[in-house]
Amino acid sequence: ELLARQMEGTWPVEVTRRLVLAGGDYDVFVLLSPAPAMQKVKDDVMLKGVAAKFELTVPDYANNELTTSSVILLDKFEGLTAPMTADMIEVKPYNMGAEIVPARSAKKKKTDELLIFYQVYNASVDGTSLKPDVVVEYEFLVKKDGAESQALSGDGKKLVYPPQKYNGSTLPPQFDGNVMPLTPALAIPLSMFAPGDYRVNIKITDSKATKSITREVVFSVAE
Repeated sequence: ELLARQMEGTWPVEVTRRLVLAGGDYDVFVLLSPAPAMQKVKDDVMLKGVAAKFELTVPDYANNELTTSSVILLDKFEGLTAPMTADMIEVKPYNMGAEIVPARSAKKKKTDELLIFYQVYNASVDGTSLKPDVVVEYEFLVKKDGAESQALSGDGKKLVYPPQKYNGSTLPPQFDGNVMPLTPALAIPLSMFAPGDYRVNIKITDSKATKSITREVVFSVAE
């Protein structure tokens, strides 16, 4: 029934696939065609499928510069109930130790959670402990009448989130900063946010290398 409704165009078709690529610029061609058993005939013409072209830039994460992956808004972040097989990883590329579902829209409701996921690469590590010393800070801004200001909760208090610290005291003993990226994650209820348009500034500081980078993500909250 699900496939039939997708074929009729009443449900969108979502396609995910893992691509392992070196850093660089690519043209990605995607062909979507019904399986033979699902082919439909319309006016005696067989529906062949559709094709799309995407331009893709893959960052070079092996340049030893402090950087991050894309900052992704999520609809879901939950622990896995069972290990994923190789075949499952191919079609669910965002599942990295947890079930991760990227958000379909940046428009959220007050009953939702703000879920943000990304990875930090090339933080400097201690030669003995193999641990970095990284601090992640979040700033919430709201846009109103074309200007941005500090976001406040419904009761007028400043919206803040404690800095996240990743170092030898907070990371697990098996963490090896030479081969493992840091994986910060933010999960806070949107019930404290007034309706409006927001931007989150993310400041990532590598204390060992005395370097900082910033990233941002935008979203909106409706009743």
